[in-house]
Amino acid sequence: MERSEKKKILDIFNALKGERILLLKGEEGIGKTYILRELCDEASKRGFCIYTKYSETPREEFFYSIIESIKKQMPSLRLGVIEVLSKKATDNLSTLISVISVLASFKSIMIIFDDAEKYGREVIDGIFFLLKSLQESNLMVIIAYDENFIGENLRQLFIKLKELPEGIVSEIELSGFSMDDTRKLIKGMNYDLPEYVIEKIQNATQGNPGKIKDILLQMKASGLIDKDNYWVGTFEDLPRVRSRKIAQMDLMNILSEDEIEFLLYASAYGHEFRADHIAEIRGMSNEKLVSIINSLLNKNIIEERENSTYKFSRPEYQEIIYNSASSIKKRYIHKRIAEFLEKSCRCPETIGRHYYLAGLQDRARDYLLEASEIKFREGNYRESYELLKRYLEITPEPEKRSLYMAIDDLIKLGKYREALNYVDMAKKRMVDEIDLRIREAYIYYNIGDYQSAERIISNIEEKKERDEILILYYLIRGGIGIRRLNLEEAEKGLKKALDISLKLGDGYLIATSYKELGNLNYYSGNLEKAYEYYLQSLNFYERIMDYEGMSRIYNNLSLIEINRDAMKALDHYQKSLIYADMSGNIYLSIAIRLNISQLYFWTGRVKEAEKEIGIGFELSKITGELEIRHSIYSYLADIFVLKGDFDNALKNLDEAIRISGDMGATFFRDVYELRKKGILAMMGRFEGEISCDYDRNTIMGINYDLYNSIILLYQGKFSEASSLMDEALSRARGRFTILDIIIFEGNLPLAYLLSGDIEKFKEKYDSLKSMIKSLNIDFLYLHSFSPAINLLEGRDPELEKEEKFMVENGLRFLLLKTYIAYYRVSRDLNILERIKNIGNEIGFNYKHFIE
Repeated sequence: MERSEKKKILDIFNALKGERILLLKGEEGIGKTYILRELCDEASKRGFCIYTKYSETPREEFFYSIIESIKKQMPSLRLGVIEVLSKKATDNLSTLISVISVLASFKSIMIIFDDAEKYGREVIDGIFFLLKSLQESNLMVIIAYDENFIGENLRQLFIKLKELPEGIVSEIELSGFSMDDTRKLIKGMNYDLPEYVIEKIQNATQGNPGKIKDILLQMKASGLIDKDNYWVGTFEDLPRVRSRKIAQMDLMNILSEDEIEFLLYASAYGHEFRADHIAEIRGMSNEKLVSIINSLLNKNIIEERENSTYKFSRPEYQEIIYNSASSIKKRYIHKRIAEFLEKSCRCPETIGRHYYLAGLQDRARDYLLEASEIKFREGNYRESYELLKRYLEITPEPEKRSLYMAIDDLIKLGKYREALNYVDMAKKRMVDEIDLRIREAYIYYNIGDYQSAERIISNIEEKKERDEILILYYLIRGGIGIRRLNLEEAEKGLKKALDISLKLGDGYLIATSYKELGNLNYYSGNLEKAYEYYLQSLNFYERIMDYEGMSRIYNNLSLIEINRDAMKALDHYQKSLIYADMSGNIYLSIAIRLNISQLYFWTGRVKEAEKEIGIGFELSKITGELEIRHSIYSYLADIFVLKGDFDNALKNLDEAIRISGDMGATFFRDVYELRKKGILAMMGRFEGEISCDYDRNTIMGINYDLYNSIILLYQGKFSEASSLMDEALSRARGRFTILDIIIFEGNLPLAYLLSGDIEKFKEKYDSLKSMIKSLNIDFLYLHSFSPAINLLEGRDPELEKEEKFMVENGLRFLLLKTYIAYYRVSRDLNILERIKNIGNEIGFNYKHFIE
């Protein structure tokens, strides 16, 4: 029976144009795996196919297994391409991407990820990295999953896929068999059933082939179908259709007691198990083991792997067998397995898990804690924390180091609020130690509660503490100094931190110290020096493969590159996002998406900006990350201002103000308050000026002057507005990135134009063109983000009635309106040329408006 979905997928693969990522969904038993294997066979006839499914292996092993699969299918690559590329790559995923890139240059490639709903976070992040890296290759990726069991990991992947180019991702749902196909399936299995029974089966299963087979097995087990596969029941005898798991339990009835006992140990051991281990634990003879294994293989209950390793042929078989045992029996089995592993392997995570499941908490604790420490040293903070949670659950009086490690895990994962819970636990269980206070201060610092962080570290005597504590002290002190704009004090602290980190030789602390020194110079307006420090920091983060650190540095480099090359800045942002996803820090991932949205926004790609903001918002809802929400609402306000929807812009800014205020992030709250007053001025609802308590030469002091100049502009005080804006911008240039001040740079020529100073208008207008040209931004596009052009005298209201052009041409028409407004005053022939070009491009008769 040829499935229509299979043909559709093959047609897409053979064409391989727009659609390259297929999400194949279907419930259990619908036949996904069967179709996928057929697809792989068909795809291999004209290209190359890699099929992989869920396995309980770490990320590195998962992608290594795919590389090994490629080697087996293409032996000629074994000593050639793969080995060469492996030497250049930092991990197996990078090697795999390089290998596929080479293969895709001369073959069409299909990669299939089956059972995707079961994949862990690290594997899912790796798959997304692969998709982004190879989206323009001659490649199709199929992600198959059971729609009834989608977890958080897969949901996050689906949200992230929205950032890929439109049309590259498509969805296909596998449907059940038609009545005719069901009839053929039953006949093909050599069953001879009356039509009314087949109809009953079809209606009950909706044509799901797996369920059809299970019902047939159930009927045979209950005697409704005889040994020759004939129906011997009556209409009244038709069984009530049951779930697949219960139907599969009928299949388990064919197992002997010895087989069930063996499988009980195997099911507790894991999805994959060593047969010789099970035999030794149970004291089985080799002859009996061979007999049981052969029988289970013949019954298709288990599958052979390698090195005496086997797995259940279906995950539900393991679940059914395991759940058939009593709780007492399961605990006993886990105890036996743990005791065996203690003597045979160095595997604290596995031993701890079995003792935990055996209910032997005293024996589980040390192993779980040791396993968590190993994961922490490997940089796998997510798994470290999961193991630690299990340890803390069974430990009434946890060790100090376990609470510290939980705090450190969560700090690394960006879950600062959750980390504070463990700080409180630690405070109740120990003396108020300096190590704990430093960690608490660092958490408050990272969530923007600088007052609490300062209060804590103000009581620390720096001269009496050891270097490991002092460096955190100086990093926090320096970081807060930057945010408080106390830059001289910040520099002293950060240079001390760098000296100590170099003395300790700790790569992470060295990288962090360089990063903060980069931040210091960034906020001081010394962007070139900041760039140098960031590159030094990146060098150390790369040495220790700290994905989070690498992500933060590429993000910071992007902020500086915006002043030079917008495309290079976007490239850095994309790298930053990839490393953020790989780090598992969802908070960081959301923050970078918002930064990318700003670049999209100011380069005219408003739809892409809205999409990135939307993705960030959805991710923040799934993960409960509230700390980033104020930025999301702030950027949404930008979009609404662009659209002229000031009421919604104000609502979003109010949310940003509320959240940042609740967090104690006073810097952000004050900036949002300034922006709110600027919008109120645009609406004619703000009188007077904003009083400023900051030094006018600080970053906040400059911000106050810039927003006051906007307020003056909308109050019709054009001379005062142009003078204040010009003077404030002279202090801001070199200390702010272009995106920080773009709206003010864009309004400066306008302010002079409205004040009647035509010479100054032309000077600032030419300066603006020169400044923004290097960013590949249409030099007057930015005016369209502000309704300031409404202030121009002589503006023709009829231009606003051209709704057709606004709807169909959107931003191009906004640009045209801006050019027309400027041309009426300046009579600049270059502007006239742009008016002609855009007018002809969108089919707009512009001549009436420029005469």
